[in-house]
Amino acid sequence: MVNKTVVSLCISGLANRIDSILGGLYLSQLFNCDFKFVWEPDAECMCEYSDIFDSYTTRNITYQELEGMFYKQNHSTFCGMIDRKNFLISINEEWRRYNSVPRKKKFLMRLPETHWFAAATLDKNINDIRDKNLIIYHNALVPDYIPYTQLTSLLLSLKIKKYICAEATQFITRNNININTTGILLRKHFGVDVCSLFDVNESYYVNLIDSNKDKNFYLMSDLKICEDLFNNKTNVCIYPKRSYVYWDTKYAHWRRDKNSIIDAFIGLLILSKTNIITPSTNNKGFRSSFSELSHLYQKIKLEKLTI
Repeated sequence: MVNKTVVSLCISGLANRIDSILGGLYLSQLFNCDFKFVWEPDAECMCEYSDIFDSYTTRNITYQELEGMFYKQNHSTFCGMIDRKNFLISINEEWRRYNSVPRKKKFLMRLPETHWFAAATLDKNINDIRDKNLIIYHNALVPDYIPYTQLTSLLLSLKIKKYICAEATQFITRNNININTTGILLRKHFGVDVCSLFDVNESYYVNLIDSNKDKNFYLMSDLKICEDLFNNKTNVCIYPKRSYVYWDTKYAHWRRDKNSIIDAFIGLLILSKTNIITPSTNNKGFRSSFSELSHLYQKIKLEKLTI
C-alpha cells in the first residue's frame, strides 16, 4: 500500500518558504497523511531549515529524493501558484543568463502539464486531489482558506531555535518594545534581478519620526543604506544585523547569506511585537510575505515558539 504524502516545495526567500510549509502542513492534516518538505539553500535563502527551526527536521528531504518519489507514483499532482507559461519563460531567461538552472526548477520543468494545479483556488477544488498519493505543494503566500486558529496552531508547531528567540526577547526587553512601539518595515528588495526593488518613500517615514519625537519606533530594512538614514534618530531602535542582502556582481544576482537570513528573522520576531504600520502590499500590488508573517506572529508569545 502506498502512503499518501504531501510535499511542500520551499522556494524563494525565508517567509515564502515558511508559508509553503504552513500550507503543506494544513493539507497533510486535512487529508490525515504524511508530510515532507524540500528546503535547499540557494541565492535567495542561503540558510538551512535546521539553522532556524528545531521541529520537523526529519521531514526535510532533497529534490533528488522527491524526484524518486514522484516517478514511482501513478497518482501525483503539483499544487502551485506559479503560472506554468510565465514560469517556463522565466526559466528560459535564467538559462540564458546563467547557463544553468537550479535542480528545483529543472524538476518543475519536467512535470507534465496535467500535473499542475492552482493552489490559490484549492479550497474550491479540494476533491480534485483527494485521490492523489503524492501531492507536491508550493504557494509562496499563506492561503486565505486556512482558518486563522489553525494557522496559529501550525505556526506554533514550527519550533524556533532557542538562541534566536532569546536574542529577539533580549532586544525587546532592552529597548522596551511593546504594542505602543510603532513598527516600520521598509522592504526594499524582492526577487533576484537588479531592478527588483520596492519603491519605498523613506522621506515620508523620516518626517513621520521627526514629527513624533515623543513616540518610540522600531525600524528594519533589508538594505543597510536604508537603515542608516534612521540610525541617528533618538526615538528609533534598529536591530544591528551582521549581514544584509547584497548584489553579487559575478553572477548578476541578489543574494541573502545565512547570517542575513537569521538576523532578518530575529528582526521579524521583534517587529511582530510592535504596532506595525507599514502595509503588506506595495504600490505595484506585490504582497510582502515577510510583512504578512510578522503580523501572524503578533499574537504568539515568543516563549511558546521554542521546544
